[in-house]
Amino acid sequence: MRQILFLLAFSCTCLTYAQGILKGQILDLESLRPVSGAFVSVRNFPSLDTLLKTDQRGFFSFEGPQANYGVGFRAKGYEDQNLLIRIDNGKTRELVITLKKRIELDALNRNTTFMSATRGESSVEKLTSAITQIKQEELNSQISRTLPEALIGKAGVWVEKNFHGGGSARIRGLAGNQALLMVDGIRINHGGLTGEVHNWLSSIDLFSIDRIEILRGGGGTAYGSDALGGVIQVFTRDPDFSSDGKLGIDFEGGLKYGAGFWDGSIQGMEQSSRAQLSILGSKVATMVGLSVKDFGHLLGGGGTGLQTPSSYSEVDIDFKTKLKLGKSGLITLALQRSTLDSVSWTLRRNGIGVEGFETFQLNPLQRSLGYLRYEKENKHPLSQKITFTASYQEFLEKRDREVPASIFSQTETERVGSSGFSLVNESAKDKRWVHTSGMDLYFEAFESERSSIIDSTEIPVISFGLYPELANMLRFGLFSIHQLKFGKFLFNGGLRYDYSRISAFEENFGDISLDNHPVSAHLGLAFQAFKQHRLSFEFNRQVRSPNMGDWRQLGDSGNALIAPNLELRPERGSGLEFAYTHSSKFLQFRLGAFTNYVSGMIPWYDLRRDGLDEELQRFVYRRAGTAYTGILGLEAELLWNIIPQGGWFLEANGSYSRINYSLASLADRPSRMTPPINGYLKLYFKKNKAVAGLWGQAAAAQNELSLEDITGEHVFLEGTESWAVVHAYASYGLEWGSIAFKLENLFDRDYLLRGSGIRAYGRSFWIDLKVVL
Repeated sequence: MRQILFLLAFSCTCLTYAQGILKGQILDLESLRPVSGAFVSVRNFPSLDTLLKTDQRGFFSFEGPQANYGVGFRAKGYEDQNLLIRIDNGKTRELVITLKKRIELDALNRNTTFMSATRGESSVEKLTSAITQIKQEELNSQISRTLPEALIGKAGVWVEKNFHGGGSARIRGLAGNQALLMVDGIRINHGGLTGEVHNWLSSIDLFSIDRIEILRGGGGTAYGSDALGGVIQVFTRDPDFSSDGKLGIDFEGGLKYGAGFWDGSIQGMEQSSRAQLSILGSKVATMVGLSVKDFGHLLGGGGTGLQTPSSYSEVDIDFKTKLKLGKSGLITLALQRSTLDSVSWTLRRNGIGVEGFETFQLNPLQRSLGYLRYEKENKHPLSQKITFTASYQEFLEKRDREVPASIFSQTETERVGSSGFSLVNESAKDKRWVHTSGMDLYFEAFESERSSIIDSTEIPVISFGLYPELANMLRFGLFSIHQLKFGKFLFNGGLRYDYSRISAFEENFGDISLDNHPVSAHLGLAFQAFKQHRLSFEFNRQVRSPNMGDWRQLGDSGNALIAPNLELRPERGSGLEFAYTHSSKFLQFRLGAFTNYVSGMIPWYDLRRDGLDEELQRFVYRRAGTAYTGILGLEAELLWNIIPQGGWFLEANGSYSRINYSLASLADRPSRMTPPINGYLKLYFKKNKAVAGLWGQAAAAQNELSLEDITGEHVFLEGTESWAVVHAYASYGLEWGSIAFKLENLFDRDYLLRGSGIRAYGRSFWIDLKVVL
C-alpha cells in the first residue's frame, strides 16, 4: 500500500513539473501603470478554457500542459488584444502586455465611477442626478490657469471673478453659502460664508487635482447644509503603490507660461512651476509636491490693455502617504497648504474705484488642510467598506485697504478653524439594493479683528471684526442613501437629519446661541425605455442652516444696534428635474428641465428695523429670512463622434435660466450674476496621444439688474453685453511627459464674465510642459 501511494505521489510530482507556466503583467500603453481587474482567457480547444483576472499590480499566472494556446486580454475601457502563445513543458513563458485605451464617447460619463452623489462608488446607470466629471486628461490639455477657470463652460455652472486671484462658481444660479465646495470629501464651506461669492475655490492647486465632480441640483442629503444649488467636489491625486514589489522613485515636473502681446512687447501673465516626488513601495506609497506661481497683470482684449493692479503670487504644498494594513485596510495621511499673497481686489464701476479705496489687497488668502483617513473592506454585503476621516482645516484672510490722499487705512483679519469627523458605511455594489449611510461632525471657531488708522496720529484703533467674541458653530448630521434596481426601473432615495448650533458672546446681549434641526431628502426614478433611451425624474428637498455669516457685525455700530435674530430658520430649497438621455456608440445627448424654489433666504445686506432700545436710545436692527428665489432652467449636453474612424468629436452644452429674486418689500427681479443663456461648443481631434481642437464660449446680454447688482460693486449699471470668444488648443503625450499649447481669445474680443470686477483675457498664448521620470 505504501508503495502504491509513493508511486501516485511521484507521478503527480512529475506531471506538475512537466507542465509549463505562463505568467505576465498587463500595463496601460500610455502611462505604463498596471491594469488591475483585467481578464485573461487561455484556450486550447477542445480540452481547456480558463479565465484569469489580474491582481492589483496587473499580474496573472497560468499553468498547463505543453501546447499552443490562444490567449485573450480584455479590460474595461481598453481595446482587446489576442495572441497565439506556445507553452513548453518544464519552462516558464513571461509576457508584458500593453493595452491601448479605447476612444469612446464619455461626455455624459457612462463609463465613470462617481463619489459625490451618494458618498460611495456609483456608476451613472445607478444615478438619477445631473452630474459631470472633469478628468485630469481634460485639465492637462486645456491649460486652465486656476481651478475656477477650469469650470468655465461646464453645463449648469457660471464662473464669476471679482478679482484676478479669485473666482467663484455659481451652480444653477446659486453661489456662496448656497453652493457647496468640497475637497477629498471634506467641506470647504465654513460657517462664516454669506450668499456673496467666496474665493476659497482658488486655494486648491490645479496641479494637484486628479478629477472634479460637479453635482447639479442635489447633494444636501449626502453632505448637509449649503448644497441648495449643488456640489463641486475636488479629488486630489493619490500616490501609486509599487507594481513589482520593489521600491521605486518617480519624479514629475511641470512648467507653465502664459503671455499676451501689448504695446510692442510680450506681457507675461503666468509663470508657474511644479515639482513632485513619489516614493513607491508595496505597502507604503508617498507623494510630496510643491507649486510656485507668479501671475502678472492681466491683459484684456480689444485694446483694454493691462488691468492694474491684478498681479499676485501663490505657493502650494501638498503631501500624501498611503499605508496598506493587511489585505483589506488602508490608511491615508494628507496635508495641503495654499498661500496667495498680494492679491489685488479691483472693485470698479464704470472705471471709478469703489468707496475711494486706492488699494484693496488680500495679503494673504491662505487655506491649510490636514486629514487622516482609514478605509476597511469587508466581506459582508451590508458593510463592504467602512471609511473614517478626521480632519482639521484653517482659513486665514487678511484684507488691507487704503484711501488715496488720506491718512485712512484699514486692516481686517479673519481666521476660521474647522475640525471634522465623518464615518461612512457602503454596502456591496453588485447587488440589486445598494445603500450608503453615515454621520458627519464639524466644529468651527471664528476669530476676527479690525485695525484702522483714521487721523494724523497714525495710531491704530482696534475694533471688533466681522464675528463677535467666542464665535463658534457645531454641525452634526446622520444620513442614509439607497438605490434599488428592478428590471428597467431604478429608484433612488435618501434622508438626512442635521443639527446645527451657532454660539457667541456680545457685550450688549451676553451669551447667545441658536439651534436648528432641519431634515433633507431626495427621491429619484429612472426608466430605461430602450437600450439607448432613458427617462429620469428627481425631487430634492434641501436646506442651508443659519451660520455665523448671518450673525456678522453684531453690536453697537454708532447710530444703530445690530442684534442677533434668535428666530432664524434654515433656508429651504425644493427642486424638481426631468431629463431625457440618449446614449449610443457614436452619440450621447442629455436634455434636462429643472426648477428650484428657495424660501426663507437671509440676505447679508438686508437689516430690518426691529424697535428702539430705550436704554441706548438706538434703533435695533436684525437680519431675517425675508427673501426667496425661483429658478427655472433648461440644460442640454451633447457629444457626437462625427467621424468614428478618424477620431473627430463635437462636444457642446447650453443652459437657459430664468431666476426671479424677491425681498418681502420688492417685486420680482432677476437674480444676480448669471446670464439668461450661455453655452459652450468644442470641436476636436483625438488619436493615440495627440489631441487638438477649437472651442468657443458665448453668453447672452442681461440688462435687467437685481437689487444686489444695483447696490454691488462689480456689475455695470447698464448691465452686461453679450459676447462670444474662440480658443484653440493642442496637446501631445511623449515617453517622458507631455506638452500642451493654447491660444486664448483668437479674435481679441473684449468681454466680461457677468458679475466679475475685471475683464477677461485678451489674445494670448499658453504653454504647459510636463516631465515624468
